[in-house]
Amino acid sequence: MKASIFTTANIVLATLGIVGVEVKPATSQSFDFSDQEKSDISNFLSSLSSNNPTVSNNKSFLKRLLPSPIVNSGTSGSSQALDNIITEFITVLKIGTPGPDPFVGDSSNNVIFTRTGNDILLGVDPGAAIPGQGEIDILIGGPDSTNEGPSINAPTRDRFLLGDENNPYYAGGKGFRGNKDYALIPDFDPNQDTIRLHGNPSNYTLAPIGPEKNGTAIFVNNPKPDLIALLPGASGLSVDGDYFEYDNTAPSQQPALENAQQLGSASVDIGFNVGTDSVGNVYVTGWTQGDLGQSNAGSQDAYIAKYNSEGKVQWVKQLGTSGEDRSFDISFDSANNVYIAGTTTGNLGGPVVGGDDAYFIKLDSNGNTLLSKQYGTDQFDTAFGIDVDNEGNIYTGGYTSGDIGAVNAGSDDPYVAKFDSNGNQLWAKQFGTPYFDELYGLAADNNGNVFATGFTTDKLGEQHAGLYDGWLTKFDSNGNQLWIEQFGTSNYDFAWDLALDSSGNVYSTGFTLGSLGGPNAGYYDAFLVKYDTDGNQLWTQQIGTSGSDSALAIDIDSNGVIYISGITDGDLGGVNAGLNDVFVAKFDSEGNLLMTEQFGTPEDDFAFFGIDAQQAAKVYLAGFTGGSLGGANAGSFDAWVASSSLSAGSVPSAPEPTTILGSLATLMFGARFKKRVGKKFQSTLSKKST
Repeated sequence: MKASIFTTANIVLATLGIVGVEVKPATSQSFDFSDQEKSDISNFLSSLSSNNPTVSNNKSFLKRLLPSPIVNSGTSGSSQALDNIITEFITVLKIGTPGPDPFVGDSSNNVIFTRTGNDILLGVDPGAAIPGQGEIDILIGGPDSTNEGPSINAPTRDRFLLGDENNPYYAGGKGFRGNKDYALIPDFDPNQDTIRLHGNPSNYTLAPIGPEKNGTAIFVNNPKPDLIALLPGASGLSVDGDYFEYDNTAPSQQPALENAQQLGSASVDIGFNVGTDSVGNVYVTGWTQGDLGQSNAGSQDAYIAKYNSEGKVQWVKQLGTSGEDRSFDISFDSANNVYIAGTTTGNLGGPVVGGDDAYFIKLDSNGNTLLSKQYGTDQFDTAFGIDVDNEGNIYTGGYTSGDIGAVNAGSDDPYVAKFDSNGNQLWAKQFGTPYFDELYGLAADNNGNVFATGFTTDKLGEQHAGLYDGWLTKFDSNGNQLWIEQFGTSNYDFAWDLALDSSGNVYSTGFTLGSLGGPNAGYYDAFLVKYDTDGNQLWTQQIGTSGSDSALAIDIDSNGVIYISGITDGDLGGVNAGLNDVFVAKFDSEGNLLMTEQFGTPEDDFAFFGIDAQQAAKVYLAGFTGGSLGGANAGSFDAWVASSSLSAGSVPSAPEPTTILGSLATLMFGARFKKRVGKKFQSTLSKKST
C-alpha cells in the first residue's frame, strides 16, 4: 500500500534536504547534492510567508488532509515539524478530489495533492518552451491513509506525466549541478502507478537516493545526467519496468470521431461541462492554460465556447485573472442567458477573500458579461454546481472549509446558496460532519426546491455504511432542509452528479468499489440510484467491467429516459481504444439498461460533468482528450464536444448510428479500434469549423 512508504524518515529527508544521490550507471563520478542545493530545496518549502492569513487559517485543515506519518515527522536538520512547513506553501498547494482527477499545475512551483482515485498529475505547462524549467513540483498522487475520517485503504492507480512526445519535463539543460527543476513524487508505487517519460529507455539513467538506496532519482541524458524526478521510497527500479511508459509519437492527425469538434492550444485545455439553450445552441465550459478566446490572463483561465446546432463555433470567451480560474458547471435561464460557476484564486467576480473563492458569471447569448459574483471565506471555497429557476433565481453549491452558511463542522462542508437575479445572496445553508463531506452535483426544480448530491466519510444521513458514502438532500425555496439520505456499502461509494425528472424524482450517479446495485464486476463500477421527491429510494443499478468504470455525469430527456456518462479503461460499451475511453449508458425510468456506447483514442479521453439531453433525440457530451478525438490534437489535452443519438432497445454489440454535430459522414474509432473491431459505424457529422 502507498501509506507504507510514508513510515520511513527518509521520505522527509528526501523532501526537505535530499541526502546523497549517487549516480553510477552513466558515469564513474559520484554526485551528491551540495549544501547550497540542500538549502535551496529547504528554502523553497519554507520561503512563503507564515504571516499570510490564508496559511494560518488553513493550518489545521492541511494537517487533517496530509498523511499522518508525514504530519508527525520532523524535517532534516531541524526540529520543526513538517506540518509547520507544509502549511507555509499553501499558496501553491493544489488539492484534488477523491475521484479520478486529471490535475494540472502551472509554470510556478506546485504542490499537487490529488487524494484518492485514479489520477493524472501534470505539474507543468506542456506548451512552455522548456516545460518545467525552474520548477520544483511536489506531486502527491493519493496516499491511502490520512488523518481524516476512518482508517481507509483505497486502491489507486496514478499516472505522473514527466514528458510527452516532444519533450522531457524539468530538463533545464544545465546538467545535474545547479539545476533547480525536478518533480518530487513521494508516494510513487511501482505496483500500481505509472510514470510517462519522453523518448525511450536509453534516454534515461536511474540512480539510488542516499546511502540506504531506498529511493530512486531519474535523470535524462541531456547529454550529461539532468535530474528530472526524485522518488523517495521507490527502490530497485529499472528503465525497462512496466511502471514507465515512453511517449515518442505524436497523436494521429486522423480524428477518431471524424469532423467532430475539438478545441485546443499548445497547452492544456479542459472541457468540463456542456449545456444547450432553448434554440439548440451548444455551450462548452472548462478552463485553459493557453489562448483559446483571448490571451491567457495568467495561470489558468475559465472559458465558455458557443456552437450553433450545426456545430459551427460562434464565439469563445476566455475569463481569467493572474491567478487560477476554473469553470465546472453551466446553466441557462428562460431568456437563454448562460451561467457558469467555478473557483478562482484571483479577482474574477470581486475581491478575492481567501486562497480559493467560489464564483458565478452570467453572460448573454453573445458572450457579453452581465453579472459576476465572487464569494467565499479565508479558507477553501468551491462552486461545483449552478442552476437557475423559472423566476431567475440562481442556486450554487459546492464545499467549503470555512463558514459560508454556518460554523464549519470540522473539515470540508457542503453548502447550497441562493441568489436573486441581480446576484444578491438570499440565503446559504452549510451542513457537515467533523470529517470530509463534499458536494458535486446540484439541480433546482420548477418550484424552487433545490437538490444536491456528493459524498461523505461520516454520517450525514441516518447511518454510515463505511468509508465514503453517497448522499442526496433536498431544500425548499426558503433554504429549509427537507431531507437528507445517505447510501453506500462497506467500501468506497462516490456520488458525483444528479438530475431531476418531470415527476420530481431525483437520480444520482457515481462509482463504487462495492456492490451497491448488483455484484461488483472487479474494480470501480458505475452506479445509478433513484429516489422519489420525498427521499425514498426506489432502485439502484450498477454496471461495470473488470477495469475502472466511473460515472461522472447524468441528464434526463423529455421522455424520462436517463443518460449517464463517464470514463472506463475496460470494454463497457465497445472495445477499449487505449487508456481511458468515454462511455455513455441509457436507462429507462425503471432502471433497465437500454444500451451503452464507448469511444476513444489510443490516448486518454475523458468526459467529466459533460452531458446534456435537453434537445430532442440528441445527447451532447463534452470532455477532453490527449489524442485526436474530434480534430487534430493541438497539444497536450484538448477540449471536445460531440452529440450522440441513442435509439431505444437492448444493448447492441456495436453502437447504433451516432450524431456528431451535423451532416452525414463515417464515424471511425481510430486505427487501433478498427484493427480490433474491424467495423465502421455510420454517423452524421459536420465539417470542423475553422
